Amino acid sequence: MRAILLLLLLPVVVSAGSLKTQVLSQGLGALAAHDANGLGAEAARVLKDDSLEYSKELGAALENLDQYFGMTAETVARPVEFSELEQALTSPGGVAVIRDLFDAMIDARFEVSGEILVPEIGGEATLDGTPTFHRVLDPVRPMFEKLVAAMDDPEALSALYKEHKTELDLIDEHGLLSGFLSRLPRYKAKKLPEEKLRKIQRLTVTTILQNSADTYVMEPKAQLEGIINHGWSGRYLGWWHTHPPNYRAGGWVGGGIPSGNDMDIAGRSGQNLTIVFQPDGFTVFDLSPLANNPAGGFNALRKIVHRSERWRRHFAARHAEIGATAFRVPKVPS
Repeated sequence: MRAILLLLLLPVVVSAGSLKTQVLSQGLGALAAHDANGLGAEAARVLKDDSLEYSKELGAALENLDQYFGMTAETVARPVEFSELEQALTSPGGVAVIRDLFDAMIDARFEVSGEILVPEIGGEATLDGTPTFHRVLDPVRPMFEKLVAAMDDPEALSALYKEHKTELDLIDEHGLLSGFLSRLPRYKAKKLPEEKLRKIQRLTVTTILQNSADTYVMEPKAQLEGIINHGWSGRYLGWWHTHPPNYRAGGWVGGGIPSGNDMDIAGRSGQNLTIVFQPDGFTVFDLSPLANNPAGGFNALRKIVHRSERWRRHFAARHAEIGATAFRVPKVPS
């Protein structure tokens, strides 16, 4: 299980007097560069002439950016201590928030070749009494539905890869799709039977989907849209992503521990929470110690553990619900 973070910006230390200037200079520039929420053209005009009146949408985006940057002063002055984080996440409110995350993931499940897959999710987190896990949508997730639709059509699959090479390469870390497509002309030249070609193609696509269900990608435009679409308050906790439940006929199987890639990101970028599902609770791995000790590895991580019979019963019921409708999952998550 791995996370890929292609990040845009973080809260930065600014004085109260320069906060608006910081938002306008960095925020408007980012909105213009990435056309976040379709506001790029207006942001570019405002950058050139700040006397222009903002639209309601641009005003709301800048207000949320202002709140996002505004967390910096308190976060720097009073960083969230591990004991405080542990208390917040294991409180009734914190447990409910994390339970809702896993419920949302289960609701977004999809089925490929008879296997139920639950995707990872992630974003940025804050603490203001109770934790808030702001979602940043994974931009490659829509590729799942497109891959399923093109699974039996070599020409459609080739066209999809040509149009979405960047996104597909992110979820296909082993290059299975590009490898298959590079061999496709040879298969056709050898007049490979249609049934055999379809079998190879389905296996390729199925393997990509199985591998990528436990990959979360955060890229700059999606991160920026996550910032401007949410209100922000409290202190900044950092990036987070989940390791989801694995569906098996006999019950849920827990998610995996933080991967080497997760720890590499934390070593480079600082705070990073990995929230791991367990059938009777969850384990949150705090990877922030790796920022000062990148070579510390797994032993440097701090764990927050919650287990309860109430959690077990809740997710046992969710499993039974899926079992009653298995292989009739309506759509791939976006």
